[in-house]
Amino acid sequence: MAGLMEVLSDFSTLVGVGTTLEDIFGGGTPTLQDIESELTQEVATVFFGAQLQAEVISAAATLQTVRDFFAIDYLNEKKSNVAAADLWAFLNSPATPALSDIQQVAETVDGWLSATDDQPAPRDMISTAASIYLGVYLHLCLLHRERASVAPSSGQQSADTEDMREYARKALRNIQSRVMNRIANRIACLSYVEGVVQESAGNQLDRAEITDSWFGDSNSLRSTILVGESGWDPSTVLHRVWHAYRRLLWSGADADYNELVAALDDRGMGGAGNNYYDRDRFIANSLPGVRAFGHWAASARSVMGSLDVIATGFPGTAQDDWHLCAKCGGLYYGTGFPDDGTKRCPAGGQHTSSNSGDYVLHSLSPSATAPAGSQPGWSWCSKCYVLFFNGNRSVCPTGGAHDPNSSGNYCLSGAMFPRTPSQAGTTAANAERCILTQMVSAFVRRGPSPTRWPGAEITG
Repeated sequence: MAGLMEVLSDFSTLVGVGTTLEDIFGGGTPTLQDIESELTQEVATVFFGAQLQAEVISAAATLQTVRDFFAIDYLNEKKSNVAAADLWAFLNSPATPALSDIQQVAETVDGWLSATDDQPAPRDMISTAASIYLGVYLHLCLLHRERASVAPSSGQQSADTEDMREYARKALRNIQSRVMNRIANRIACLSYVEGVVQESAGNQLDRAEITDSWFGDSNSLRSTILVGESGWDPSTVLHRVWHAYRRLLWSGADADYNELVAALDDRGMGGAGNNYYDRDRFIANSLPGVRAFGHWAASARSVMGSLDVIATGFPGTAQDDWHLCAKCGGLYYGTGFPDDGTKRCPAGGQHTSSNSGDYVLHSLSPSATAPAGSQPGWSWCSKCYVLFFNGNRSVCPTGGAHDPNSSGNYCLSGAMFPRTPSQAGTTAANAERCILTQMVSAFVRRGPSPTRWPGAEITG
């Protein structure tokens, strides 16, 4: 299901930022082609029971019908340069998929998701159902967006715009916690142990081991060395694997995949009593599934970010993967796991996100005006990864000032807070950090941006 969710991620970004229908479904642009065939192939390994399997394929077929309507029928109608009144009539004709049918599919999938809250379900059921659910709601939003663009009156335009936003809000209310819990629970399948063990031959081994219960208790990765022998530290070797493994499950990114492969190639993974067996078996049997889940997780979060933009009407884009540092109180970007040392914390060491949620920030489009009551000018520092206010004096823990050159223009809403060292009652070096801590705390209580997606407690 990672493939479908990645397509939806690209598609949702286009819908969320107002890309024209011609560009969405034009040549070379990601579309929702072959959804039914993809689901037909995947459902056999995900769902049990012929009836449930038929329902999933039926839902996919409805989603395919809606996609075909926009990509073929409605797009051809728009290309014929007919008047807005004619497009409005076409959208209200029998040629348009009935809203009631699309809504029924969404309610059916929501029923599947609700059932998993109270009883065991096939382990990939939530991923599959979430992909269909988000696809259906994205198309409901697209339908109302197109209706609003050709509405015969300002009142009808407002009504369809509000319906579009309400569908986005409903999708987020129903899916956010399930998706984020799904990701957190998958990462929690990893366990780590280390210590000295004794072989049957009497040798003592210093051993570190990672087990991923997703694939069964026998799926382990080990590094061992004879006690007292020089060469490598199994704990250090396995911690590198551990961090890359978790990041890959979160992101599916090529960089994290390459880091995990490099970590697995460490000579310490072939220590005494191991002979590369566990590592080679993992690479052959498990690594593709780890990467696929990471792709699904990143794409699902991207789709929810686009729905967040649709729901709020924010003139820009949404970006998740921001975390609250437990040491300095700052908000920093990137997976909330210890990594390569780039996310420097002013409190010392790296930022750490023990029990932080996954926060979502909004970045303004270049020509957009910040919404009333919000404050633009917040930036990401490419040196330490923290969010800082670019209108103030700044001090980066890596040395010098923060670097905003690679950052978007992030926009925060909320009450005014002191923005000078004297007002904040602190030093220039940590004034912004204290201010941001106050602002984030306020947002968590009140609920505006940055949004905290529930159910995604990430332990660093």
